[in-house]
Amino acid sequence: MLALRGQLHDLCALPLEPYLRRLKKARRPVFVTTSSACWRGYVAHWVVRDDALYLVDLAGWMERDGEPIQASLEVALPWLKPPVLATWVSDWLRCPEGRRISYRHFGFESRYERDRKLRVEKGRVLEEWLRLNPPEPIWYRIAPGGGRTRFEVPHSGEPELDDPFPPEATPQGHHFWGQPPAVDQDEGDDLGADDVTWPPRGLGL
Repeated sequence: MLALRGQLHDLCALPLEPYLRRLKKARRPVFVTTSSACWRGYVAHWVVRDDALYLVDLAGWMERDGEPIQASLEVALPWLKPPVLATWVSDWLRCPEGRRISYRHFGFESRYERDRKLRVEKGRVLEEWLRLNPPEPIWYRIAPGGGRTRFEVPHSGEPELDDPFPPEATPQGHHFWGQPPAVDQDEGDDLGADDVTWPPRGLGL
Protein backbone atom coordinates (compact mmCIF):
# COMPACT_ATOMS: atom_id res chain seq x y z
CA MET A 1 0.00 0.00 0.00
CA LEU A 2 1.21 3.50 -0.84
CA ALA A 3 0.03 6.80 0.65
CA LEU A 4 0.41 9.66 -1.82
CA ARG A 5 -0.91 13.19 -1.22
CA GLY A 6 -3.33 11.95 1.41
CA GLN A 7 -4.76 9.10 -0.69
CA LEU A 8 -4.10 5.39 -0.20
CA HIS A 9 -3.19 3.40 -3.33
CA ASP A 10 -2.69 -0.27 -4.05
CA LEU A 11 0.89 -0.91 -5.11
CA CYS A 12 1.67 -3.38 -7.90
CA ALA A 13 5.36 -3.61 -7.10
CA LEU A 14 7.61 -5.18 -4.46
CA PRO A 15 10.07 -2.46 -3.43
CA LEU A 16 10.95 -4.18 -0.15
CA GLU A 17 12.25 -7.34 -1.86
CA PRO A 18 15.69 -5.93 -2.86
CA TYR A 19 16.30 -4.96 0.76
CA LEU A 20 15.26 -8.39 2.06
CA ARG A 21 17.50 -10.18 -0.45
CA ARG A 22 20.52 -8.22 0.78
CA LEU A 23 20.08 -9.40 4.36
CA LYS A 24 22.10 -12.28 5.70
CA LYS A 25 20.03 -15.42 6.14
CA ALA A 26 20.16 -15.20 9.94
CA ARG A 27 18.53 -11.74 9.88
CA ARG A 28 16.09 -12.30 7.04
CA PRO A 29 12.50 -12.82 8.26
CA VAL A 30 10.75 -15.97 7.06
CA PHE A 31 7.30 -14.85 5.97
CA VAL A 32 4.45 -17.37 5.86
CA THR A 33 1.98 -17.52 2.99
CA THR A 34 -1.62 -17.58 4.18
CA SER A 35 -3.40 -16.86 0.89
CA SER A 36 -2.79 -17.35 -2.83
CA ALA A 37 -3.61 -13.65 -3.16
CA CYS A 38 -0.33 -12.81 -1.38
CA TRP A 39 2.35 -15.46 -1.88
CA ARG A 40 5.08 -13.31 -0.31
CA GLY A 41 3.30 -13.39 3.07
CA TYR A 42 3.37 -9.67 3.85
CA VAL A 43 2.08 -6.29 2.70
CA ALA A 44 4.43 -3.34 3.10
CA HIS A 45 3.12 0.16 3.79
CA TRP A 46 4.78 3.12 2.11
CA VAL A 47 4.36 6.87 1.99
CA VAL A 48 5.64 9.50 -0.44
CA ARG A 49 6.59 12.67 1.38
CA ASP A 50 8.61 15.62 0.03
CA ASP A 51 9.39 13.68 -3.17
CA ALA A 52 10.86 10.74 -1.26
CA LEU A 53 9.67 7.18 -0.66
CA TYR A 54 9.50 5.94 2.93
CA LEU A 55 8.76 2.52 4.41
CA VAL A 56 6.48 3.02 7.42
CA ASP A 57 5.20 -0.45 8.34
CA LEU A 58 4.35 -3.94 7.14
CA ALA A 59 1.70 -6.51 8.02
CA GLY A 60 1.53 -10.26 7.53
CA TRP A 61 2.69 -13.50 9.08
CA MET A 62 6.16 -14.88 9.70
CA GLU A 63 7.72 -17.93 11.28
CA ARG A 64 9.81 -17.74 14.44
CA ASP A 65 11.05 -20.76 16.39
CA GLY A 66 8.81 -22.96 14.27
CA GLU A 67 5.64 -21.04 15.13
CA PRO A 68 3.66 -18.54 13.02
CA ILE A 69 3.43 -15.05 14.49
CA GLN A 70 1.96 -11.80 13.24
CA ALA A 71 4.52 -9.66 11.48
CA SER A 72 5.02 -5.92 11.66
CA LEU A 73 7.99 -3.77 10.78
CA GLU A 74 8.99 -3.70 14.43
CA VAL A 75 8.83 -7.51 14.68
CA ALA A 76 10.29 -8.46 11.29
CA LEU A 77 12.98 -5.78 10.94
CA PRO A 78 13.44 -4.33 14.44
CA TRP A 79 16.58 -2.35 13.54
CA LEU A 80 14.58 -0.16 11.14
CA LYS A 81 12.93 2.85 12.75
CA PRO A 82 10.10 4.27 10.62
CA PRO A 83 9.81 6.28 8.54
CA VAL A 84 12.70 4.65 6.66
CA LEU A 85 13.98 6.39 3.52
CA ALA A 86 13.98 3.63 0.89
CA THR A 87 17.45 4.31 -0.53
CA TRP A 88 17.61 0.75 -1.92
CA VAL A 89 14.70 1.40 -4.32
CA SER A 90 15.57 2.41 -7.88
CA ASP A 91 12.67 1.33 -10.04
CA TRP A 92 9.27 2.22 -11.47
CA LEU A 93 6.36 1.73 -9.05
CA ARG A 94 2.85 1.14 -10.38
CA CYS A 95 -0.40 1.99 -8.59
CA PRO A 96 -3.58 0.79 -10.34
CA GLU A 97 -6.66 3.00 -10.15
CA GLY A 98 -10.32 2.83 -11.15
CA ARG A 99 -12.34 -0.17 -12.25
CA ARG A 100 -10.71 -3.47 -13.08
CA ILE A 101 -10.79 -4.08 -16.83
CA SER A 102 -9.50 -7.65 -16.85
CA TYR A 103 -8.57 -10.15 -14.14
CA ARG A 104 -5.60 -12.50 -14.15
CA HIS A 105 -4.76 -14.58 -11.09
CA PHE A 106 -1.04 -14.15 -11.57
CA GLY A 107 1.23 -11.54 -10.02
CA PHE A 108 0.16 -8.03 -10.91
CA GLU A 109 -1.25 -8.88 -14.36
CA SER A 110 -4.81 -7.63 -13.81
CA ARG A 111 -5.57 -4.43 -15.73
CA TYR A 112 -7.35 -1.35 -14.41
CA GLU A 113 -8.70 1.86 -15.91
CA ARG A 114 -5.63 3.85 -14.90
CA ASP A 115 -2.03 3.26 -13.85
CA ARG A 116 -0.16 5.82 -11.75
CA LYS A 117 3.57 5.26 -12.19
CA LEU A 118 6.39 6.70 -10.10
CA ARG A 119 10.05 6.62 -11.10
CA VAL A 120 12.15 6.24 -7.98
CA GLU A 121 15.93 6.54 -7.84
CA LYS A 122 17.64 5.67 -4.55
CA GLY A 123 14.47 6.49 -2.67
CA ARG A 124 13.83 9.81 -4.42
CA VAL A 125 10.70 10.20 -6.56
CA LEU A 126 11.88 11.80 -9.79
CA GLU A 127 8.80 11.44 -12.02
CA GLU A 128 5.09 10.70 -11.75
CA TRP A 129 2.91 9.65 -14.68
CA LEU A 130 -0.75 8.71 -15.09
CA ARG A 131 -1.71 6.32 -17.89
CA LEU A 132 -5.31 5.77 -19.03
CA ASN A 133 -5.59 2.16 -20.18
CA PRO A 134 -7.79 1.18 -23.10
CA PRO A 135 -9.90 -1.95 -22.63
CA GLU A 136 -8.32 -5.20 -23.72
CA PRO A 137 -9.76 -6.61 -26.95
CA ILE A 138 -12.29 -9.43 -26.86
CA TRP A 139 -11.42 -12.18 -29.35
CA TYR A 140 -13.79 -14.66 -30.99
CA ARG A 141 -13.00 -17.60 -33.23
CA ILE A 142 -15.69 -17.69 -35.90
CA ALA A 143 -16.82 -21.11 -37.12
CA PRO A 144 -17.63 -21.72 -40.82
CA GLY A 145 -21.32 -21.51 -39.98
CA GLY A 146 -20.90 -18.14 -38.28
CA GLY A 147 -20.95 -19.31 -34.66
CA ARG A 148 -18.37 -17.81 -32.34
CA THR A 149 -16.21 -18.96 -29.42
CA ARG A 150 -14.47 -16.49 -27.15
CA PHE A 151 -10.73 -16.78 -26.42
CA GLU A 152 -8.36 -14.58 -24.46
CA VAL A 153 -5.66 -14.45 -27.15
CA PRO A 154 -5.75 -15.80 -30.74
CA HIS A 155 -3.69 -18.95 -31.45
CA SER A 156 -2.64 -19.18 -27.80
CA GLY A 157 -4.05 -22.60 -26.97
CA GLU A 158 -5.75 -21.07 -23.94
CA PRO A 159 -9.08 -22.58 -22.84
CA GLU A 160 -12.32 -21.14 -24.11
CA LEU A 161 -13.85 -18.27 -22.13
CA ASP A 162 -17.47 -17.55 -21.32
CA ASP A 163 -19.13 -15.34 -23.91
CA PRO A 164 -20.62 -12.27 -22.17
CA PHE A 165 -23.25 -11.99 -24.94
CA PRO A 166 -26.08 -14.35 -25.93
CA PRO A 167 -25.38 -16.36 -29.12
CA GLU A 168 -27.92 -14.38 -31.14
CA ALA A 169 -26.69 -10.96 -29.95
CA THR A 170 -24.15 -8.82 -31.75
CA PRO A 171 -21.16 -8.26 -29.42
CA GLN A 172 -20.84 -4.60 -28.49
CA GLY A 173 -17.73 -3.67 -26.56
CA HIS A 174 -19.13 -0.82 -24.52
CA HIS A 175 -21.78 -3.14 -23.03
CA PHE A 176 -18.97 -5.40 -21.79
CA TRP A 177 -16.55 -2.69 -20.62
CA GLY A 178 -19.20 -0.36 -19.22
CA GLN A 179 -18.11 2.48 -21.49
CA PRO A 180 -20.45 4.34 -23.88
CA PRO A 181 -19.74 4.46 -27.61
CA ALA A 182 -17.85 7.44 -28.97
CA VAL A 183 -19.93 10.63 -29.11
CA ASP A 184 -19.51 10.99 -32.86
CA GLN A 185 -20.23 7.33 -33.67
CA ASP A 186 -23.56 5.52 -33.47
CA GLU A 187 -23.70 1.86 -32.50
CA GLY A 188 -24.57 0.83 -36.04
CA ASP A 189 -21.84 2.80 -37.81
CA ASP A 190 -19.09 0.93 -39.62
CA LEU A 191 -15.49 1.93 -39.12
CA GLY A 192 -13.82 3.22 -42.23
CA ALA A 193 -10.63 1.74 -43.63
CA ASP A 194 -8.62 4.60 -42.13
CA ASP A 195 -9.95 3.92 -38.63
CA VAL A 196 -8.38 0.51 -38.05
CA THR A 197 -5.02 -1.19 -38.34
CA TRP A 198 -5.20 -4.74 -39.66
CA PRO A 199 -3.74 -7.13 -38.90
CA PRO A 200 -3.20 -5.98 -35.30
CA ARG A 201 0.45 -5.29 -34.64
CA GLY A 202 2.40 -8.06 -32.96
CA LEU A 203 -0.20 -10.81 -33.41
CA GLY A 204 1.22 -12.28 -36.59
CA LEU A 205 -2.20 -12.59 -38.22
